[in-house]
This record gives sequence, C-alpha cells and structure tokens, in this order.
Amino acid sequence: MNKYSVFVAAAVFLAGFSLRAELVHVYEETAAGGVTNRISDSTLETGGDYETSLAPEIAGYIFTHWSTTSKQVFESRDEEGRAWDSAPFHLYEQMTITANYEEASKDDDGDGLADGYELYWYGNLDKSPNSDTDGDGYSFAAEINAGTNPHFS
Repeated sequence: MNKYSVFVAAAVFLAGFSLRAELVHVYEETAAGGVTNRISDSTLETGGDYETSLAPEIAGYIFTHWSTTSKQVFESRDEEGRAWDSAPFHLYEQMTITANYEEASKDDDGDGLADGYELYWYGNLDKSPNSDTDGDGYSFAAEINAGTNPHFS
C-alpha cells in the first residue's frame, strides 16, 4: 500500500466518521399561562427531517406558534405567515421545541380580537377584526368565527 492509498483510506474513514448520525433527545412541551408541560421525549438521529406533534388543544388558550431554544434553523410558520400546527425541522442537535399559547381572553392591542388568533395567523398584532387580507369579502373576525382560513378566499 503506498502513501497515497493510505491517505485516501484515512480520508474516507474520517469523512464517514464525521458524518455519522448521533442519537439526541428532542423534547416537546407546551407553554401556557406560565406553566410548561412535557408532550414528548424522543431519541432521534441527527441529520434527519422530522415533524413536531400536533399542537394540543388547551382549554382557555389559543395556540400561537412553535419555538425552540436551539441554535439551529427552525421555521415555525408557513409561507403565508400562519403558525404550523405541526412544525417540520431538520435535526442537528439536541433540542427542546415549545408549543406557545396565549389566553383566549387576552387582547393587549384592544381591537376586540383575541391576540392568540392574530399571532397564530399572522405572527403579530397588526391586523384588525375588520381586516380582509384575502379579499374574499369576509373580515378576519368573520373568518375566525366561521373557522375558515383568512389567507385564502
């Protein structure tokens, strides 16, 4: 075996070693009203594509979005700005993923529409109950009451 083949064999070995998936914990939890509850504790391989559980319903609260304290890229909203009910992610490291909620009665901007709906559908409190972002003739408040999507007519 010559020096070149030893170098290539070592490089292939090291490349394979550095790309090997690790098993890490992925914790899912809810955060509502200052209380955190565990949804799941999974052991998963890094390097894979996964999806969170569906955000569970919590009486008196509105799900607003998923978040993580991890440094990795994590998209919690779709292309329209709506929070994913079940968020996709690519796993690089151990992480905790949190389903965040607002009290159903909370209306910090005083517009008559629960903040949780504005945060879930748009990620901010910029919309009024009379907003019609999809131009279908139904206000944001009417869409919420009907259970329809305010992004699509």
